[in-house]
Amino acid sequence: METIKSRMIIETIGSPKEALTKTLEKVLGILKERTKITKSKIAEPEKAGETVFSSFLEFEAEVEDFEKLIGIILDFGPTNIEILKPDKFEINQTKIQNSLNDLILKINEYSNKIRYFQTTSFLLQEKLKEKEKTSNKKPTSGKKKSK
Repeated sequence: METIKSRMIIETIGSPKEALTKTLEKVLGILKERTKITKSKIAEPEKAGETVFSSFLEFEAEVEDFEKLIGIILDFGPTNIEILKPDKFEINQTKIQNSLNDLILKINEYSNKIRYFQTTSFLLQEKLKEKEKTSNKKPTSGKKKSK
């Protein structure tokens, strides 16, 4: 099978402005370690709100097979992908199955993280409610009034 050439975009949002560029440079470095990057461009961060900025990394990559392409997608979460070549390719059942199982693992990983954060959020909210209850109680001196 010939290599698969694709163009992808990875977006980020955050603050401060300089952190976005540094983060995308690190992502690009990791991508270059894992695959052949033929072109890349990091956009200048733009204001996306009062205190946040947005930027993106656009790159072209060449991978040996479909599984490696899926691996990049699952690990880096691009917001857009365009297959530049080949126009057609054949994928055997094993490669599709392996890629789908990788997808399932990633979805389960995200589901577990979401459940963890939901549980943590619930527990923190309960602690906050309890703290508010105890701080709203008026302190008593402990002495009884005599009649």
